Amino acid sequence: MLTVVWAVPATCMVLQMYASAYINGADLPAPLAVVPAAAEWLVWIPLTPVVIWVAQRFPLLWPPGASALVVHVTGIIAASMLRGAVYAGATMLVGRVSTSVTYVQLWRRISIGWLPIAAVVWGAIAAAAAAIAYAKRAKENEAHGAALREQLARAELGALRARLHPHFLFNALHSVGALVRAGDNAGVVRVVAALSDLLRDVLSRDAPEMVRLRDELSVVRRYLDIEALRFADRLRIEWQVDPETTAAVVPSLVVQPLVENAMRHAIAASWSAGRVRISTRRIGRVLAIDVSDDGPGPAVDAGHRATGTGLADTRARLDRLYGADGTLTMERGELGGATASVRLPYRSTFATT
Repeated sequence: MLTVVWAVPATCMVLQMYASAYINGADLPAPLAVVPAAAEWLVWIPLTPVVIWVAQRFPLLWPPGASALVVHVTGIIAASMLRGAVYAGATMLVGRVSTSVTYVQLWRRISIGWLPIAAVVWGAIAAAAAAIAYAKRAKENEAHGAALREQLARAELGALRARLHPHFLFNALHSVGALVRAGDNAGVVRVVAALSDLLRDVLSRDAPEMVRLRDELSVVRRYLDIEALRFADRLRIEWQVDPETTAAVVPSLVVQPLVENAMRHAIAASWSAGRVRISTRRIGRVLAIDVSDDGPGPAVDAGHRATGTGLADTRARLDRLYGADGTLTMERGELGGATASVRLPYRSTFATT
């Protein structure tokens, strides 16, 4: 790779020699005569790793330290002297250019005269090395930050699952007890089966963080099947799911907390409430998920943000995953109670970029 890089200025130097001779009407240089011009640039092939090592070991910060300045200035002088030695040797041995000065004299003159160019080339290599190192560190930091965000999101999801567990488990077991007392064996089997499926989906450690919306809604349906036993005929569920949205990729347990919030703070809190509407639709590049109830009304802060722990955790997860593009708000709904609204980017694949 370095050979290719430094072959470019070496080739340009040779071409410049031929172009200059042609413009001035002089004889074109012999093939061996261009060797010194090419060699003076190819000498940077072995020097480049040295410059990079020096730049990494003694970085030129601002203000530059005395030791770093001494090392870099020494390196520039050494590079210029090496270049002078190569050029003088190539001129006398390969280029066979006649000269009235000795090798040492030619070497000294070229080394001193080439110091400014050596400083520029050395600085360019050092700057490029610093830029590459900075880009690499930035990429590593970004990857590390993404990994930390993913771990945090998974931790939040685990905490959310742990908090969801006691709520519906207690209610489900209470419903099972009522069915046993009523002698409804078929109902007991149905509830136990639904509870088993729900616990597997919600509490499994291997459950993915991102799922299709249809799978998330399947969890919600099982949850509502169990809750329906508590409220009997009083609970009415309305589904307004746009079929186009069911393949959308969403965070696991993003809808269930909204429904649970409606059940706990609206349906269970008021004998007159019993209606829950779950709707999904696509608005351009945005997936809209709304859960409405006809309960006493929303409990929100000044920014229309849910104040419940489960919804607050869901909102934090959306912020982690989508930033400003993922929101959860609570406001007065069409049914007279509260509407929890989730807005997040519509994605049909599990890729995050």
